[in-house]
This record gives sequence, C-alpha cells and structure tokens, in this order.
Amino acid sequence: MAELMNAAVSALGIRMFEARRVLAEQWRPLLGGAGLTSLGSLFGTAWAAGAAGLPPALGLALAQRSVMSALGMAGAEILGASPNLAVASILLTGVYGASLGPSLLQVLGLGPRPRKPKAGGTEEGMGEGGAGSEPAGGDHTVSRGVAMGTSAHAIGTAALMAEEPDAAAISSVALCVAGIVHTAVLSVPAAQRAVHALVKSRAK
Repeated sequence: MAELMNAAVSALGIRMFEARRVLAEQWRPLLGGAGLTSLGSLFGTAWAAGAAGLPPALGLALAQRSVMSALGMAGAEILGASPNLAVASILLTGVYGASLGPSLLQVLGLGPRPRKPKAGGTEEGMGEGGAGSEPAGGDHTVSRGVAMGTSAHAIGTAALMAEEPDAAAISSVALCVAGIVHTAVLSVPAAQRAVHALVKSRAK
C-alpha cells in the first residue's frame, strides 16, 4: 500500500508541475474558492446535520467529509467524534463525488472543454510543458478542479486524471488548501464551539 501511495503522489506531483502555467495564472480563484468551500462544507454540514436532527456524534463526524482521511481523523479527534466514522463519511463522499460530480457539473453548465486532435497527433488546448491554459472566456477548468478537489478530495481528483489532467492538477491543490483551512479553523476553540452548537441545534 505504501508503494502505491508513493507512486500516486509522485504522479500527481508531475501533473501539478506540468500544469504550472494554469496554477500560476489562476491562483486567486483557486485559493479563494478552495478556502470558502472548505468553510462552507465544515459549517454547512454541521448545520445540516443539526437541522436534520442527527445524533451529535454523527454530525461531528460528517463535518469532516470533504477533507482527506488523515485530516478528517484529526478533525474528528479535535471535536471528540469517532475518527472511524469520519473516515467512512470521507470515503463515501469521495465515491459519490467522483461518480456524480462530473455529470452534475455538466448539468450546471460547467462542462469540460473538448479536446480536438491536431495534425501530428497532439491535442489543442495544450500549453507550455503539456499544460493547458484557460482560453479567452474561460473553459471551467478551474471551477471543475476546485469543485472536485474540495468536495470529493483525492478520489474526485483521481477521477479527473485521465480525461482532464489540468483540472486534476487544480483539484489536487484545492484539496490541499481546503484541508489546511479546515484544520486551521478547527484548531480555534471558538470554531469548535460553533460546530458543536450547530450539530446540537435540534438535539433532544
């Protein structure tokens, strides 16, 4: 398993390097979108769990659903929730996000830019070093990458690798930013109290 993880991380790092032009040009929406989505997922999930009357222990675990497993376990421990339940919610979120996310984004008008073969077997839309860049008017690469990375984390990123490598590179950065924001916010006692209050809003 460790060998496979090392290979996966290396492959993702190479893709991020190849897409460095897109990352350099689009860092503002990438960081802003990932940070805001992370906060929305943390507090929004806690609110939804409380509004639905779920047990607080379940709501606290579900609040970790949009970050990587290691960070979700740490977040669950900070809040006094079950790390195992948090990991289960993270894996389910990743699977559903990878399966349904691309189709949902397509329905919302955020479909990928089609790749057209050019003479010589190369593809249009490929920039310096093999990395694509946003054309005039945008092609939703950043939106799709941020959406998948911050909602379906590593599993969603893997789903983009074959067909949308630039979006996968953005997704990998987005999931890291989202995890950093998530963990940093949960380290603040006031944020911890807020999450507890939200999940207990309708507890009896």
